[in-house]
Amino acid sequence: MLKGTVDIVQFIGCCFRWENPWLSLSVLMTTIVVIWNFELYMLPFLLLFFLVRNVIAEYRQNRLKKSDDSLDDDTKSNTVQPTSADEEIPDADINTKEQKLSFLGVIQSIQDTIMEIQSQIDNVASALERIKNLFNFTVPWLSTLFTILLVLVVIGLYYIPLRYLIIGVVIGEFAKRFGKPKGYSPNNELADFISRLPSDTELMRYQELKVLPPSSTRKKR
Repeated sequence: MLKGTVDIVQFIGCCFRWENPWLSLSVLMTTIVVIWNFELYMLPFLLLFFLVRNVIAEYRQNRLKKSDDSLDDDTKSNTVQPTSADEEIPDADINTKEQKLSFLGVIQSIQDTIMEIQSQIDNVASALERIKNLFNFTVPWLSTLFTILLVLVVIGLYYIPLRYLIIGVVIGEFAKRFGKPKGYSPNNELADFISRLPSDTELMRYQELKVLPPSSTRKKR
């Protein structure tokens, strides 16, 4: 599941960077057509389509499996069983070594997956803490700027249809690459804005230390 999500994100990034111009152009045109013609009832219809497709695929797979099993039974009855002299003697040492190597590979892959999941969980937790500090006015000028942007978004959504706004955002993301230098890598403004906010760990790490007044230090002496 995680690998599939990463592959989808990488594919979207490749389309935005126009690494394959024809693919990016086709994805852009397809996205605009889908958004323009999309209606809310199409979402459950799409889920229903995937369910029916999986049911049909499983039914066909079961039929093919039954036919293969019947063919295997026929071939087994017609073939002559080999004698014990012709059978190969398995090497126990090689089998145990292969089992150990495969077991170590499974453990290593599990450890890598756990580390990747842990890093993703840490990133999500840090982002949620930054969003919480945005609403808590931990950095006042960033929270004020966010409030102004929210007011503008409310006005825009009230007067402009959501379909047009989504198409404009998609075209803007695809058009970022034009007019930029060759080694330019587009950035995400929302991610940049959130990264400027501190997380709870950073607030604890960089909090100001209280300086005792000189009078209190003299009394202690």
